[in-house]
Amino acid sequence: VALGMPPRAFELVVDTGSTITYVPCAGCRGHCGAHGGAEPLEPASSASAGRVECHSPTCRDVCRAAGTCSCSPLHLAPALWPTSRSCSFEQRYAEGSMAGGALLRERLLLPDGSGGEALVGCALRETGELKAQHASGILGLADSPVSVFNQLVAAGDLDADAFGLCLSGPEGRPDEAAGALLLGAEALEAARGRGSEGGEEDDDGEDNDGEAAQWTPMVSRPGHPSLYGVHLLGVGVGGEPVEEGAALAASTGMGAIVDSGTTFLYLPEDVYRGFVVSLLQQLGPDADLVRGRDREALGYSGECFRLRGEWADIDAAFPSVQLHLSKAGADGAE
Repeated sequence: VALGMPPRAFELVVDTGSTITYVPCAGCRGHCGAHGGAEPLEPASSASAGRVECHSPTCRDVCRAAGTCSCSPLHLAPALWPTSRSCSFEQRYAEGSMAGGALLRERLLLPDGSGGEALVGCALRETGELKAQHASGILGLADSPVSVFNQLVAAGDLDADAFGLCLSGPEGRPDEAAGALLLGAEALEAARGRGSEGGEEDDDGEDNDGEAAQWTPMVSRPGHPSLYGVHLLGVGVGGEPVEEGAALAASTGMGAIVDSGTTFLYLPEDVYRGFVVSLLQQLGPDADLVRGRDREALGYSGECFRLRGEWADIDAAFPSVQLHLSKAGADGAE
């Protein structure tokens, strides 16, 4: 993603579980990570940068929608605009890291050349994994008026309120895996056409090659309106059901959400125990459960495995996992 005029490119982590899009700001110095040597955003040298005043309606509306900003100076604004207090943000993440800085209006360009003006964060502090990661910042795509996607849709810079995120599995090594982020109806339709090339059509004119998209309804979560909730009906390992309905329906909290910024699959405790039992029963010979002191040294409380072969052999070492979601339709069947 490119920000500013002239545009400066940034590598961002796509996160459907957070609202603010941010990059490191000039003046962050040792308070932000190196991020592979990427240059920070410099509002003072960008012709398209504009501050968001601390007591402006925009700051008030953003704070109400995101719940992650304030009018507290936090010693942040003087590093950007010494004569004015700016609307500040602070975004905290589940694993304990945070980013904070000033909100500003800036020109945002996507790789295909589309884009427009958006509110973004100019970070003057990072902690934890955010500070250590290679990527420069976060592309927040949660369902909030503050997400750059919803901002671009509202301004008419994108043709539809729809996006797709295609995840690719590892091929040889994890850093060789690639996926795609598709924003707007035109991009989604183009990708669907590419995915169905050579496929046959059934009587309804739909692709019948196994690659057609499947849909599940979104579920609103009280108290967490920006998260993309789904109805998880069951979990399977190697095609065998682990737990259906009861334990999943009884789970509390946010329910099942789709979060591209989260590495792990989190399950209710009862379902997790059954999941582990099924996994161990179907484990291949090239995967070993880490036990004893070796497990303690990892500092992780869950089950860990050591793969003997290459990363490309992971499909043979571990059984497949199935997540059964409700289908979009009147009956809501699986």
